[in-house]
Amino acid sequence: MAIDNETLALRKIQYLHEKFAEIEVKTKVLEKNQLLDMSTLLVSAEKDYKGREQLVNLAYLLELSEEETNIMLLQFFTELPIELNATQIPLVETLISFINTRMPIGHFGVQNSKVHFRYVMVDTKDSVDHAMQTIETFFMYVDILDIFQESIESVILGTMTLDTLKTKF
Repeated sequence: MAIDNETLALRKIQYLHEKFAEIEVKTKVLEKNQLLDMSTLLVSAEKDYKGREQLVNLAYLLELSEEETNIMLLQFFTELPIELNATQIPLVETLISFINTRMPIGHFGVQNSKVHFRYVMVDTKDSVDHAMQTIETFFMYVDILDIFQESIESVILGTMTLDTLKTKF
């Protein structure tokens, strides 16, 4: 008997939760409810360069996976803990456009006056056991975030110019 994508996504998230626990990475499963439109796995990453807690949100993009295919799309998503004002957005868009050309996976973007880092990975529907690939991708995602986050925030805060950042990368 086939199960629907929403149920399958929750099972895969619960399985990932168990696999992250085996390597002592803290996670929390948030099941779909009235306030949350999809089940999500919050994964605790190492603290950032300023010692702030970092969370990576993992969720299956169900609206893009409804067709009869054998794939599901798993999104990795993190908001940087810095608020932009309207005058900063053009500079930040130029900055992330430059940085995104140097990224092996994922991209930075701006939404609702926040900078985010996002990557979407292809997973299969036929098996929940792609956990090691997902976990390895998670660590690569966090490493890339770590490489660029401080520079992005430095340009936003005015302690580094865009030209200086360009010479760095």
